[in-house]
Amino acid sequence: MAIVHGLFAHREQAVATLEALRVARFDVDHVRLVGGPREPGELASEAGAGTSVAAGPAGAVLGGLLQGRVPEAQLQAAERRLAEGAVLLLSDELDDAASQQFMAALREHGAEDITSAPG
Repeated sequence: MAIVHGLFAHREQAVATLEALRVARFDVDHVRLVGGPREPGELASEAGAGTSVAAGPAGAVLGGLLQGRVPEAQLQAAERRLAEGAVLLLSDELDDAASQQFMAALREHGAEDITSAPG
């Protein structure tokens, strides 16, 4: 099973991607929106009920989710981006078909640094 994630420069892009996945009937139970310390309440509100949202100090939040799954340099770059206001959309426990669908949605909505790694 894979873990796939992509960074969005703007919160609205990440939320729109999440909504598009819901419309496509993608199983969003394992999808998380991850934000840095900026406006965590707004991120949770925009994501909607039932969405898994993590926000706070970027190092602590991302370290728990991605440490050991991505190279350290990539983890540090993502931490910097989150601290600057970017939002990460992440899904884990994906089979090959779901992984491809999730990556396509990330690309379609303008995600940067899309990564797939073994779970």
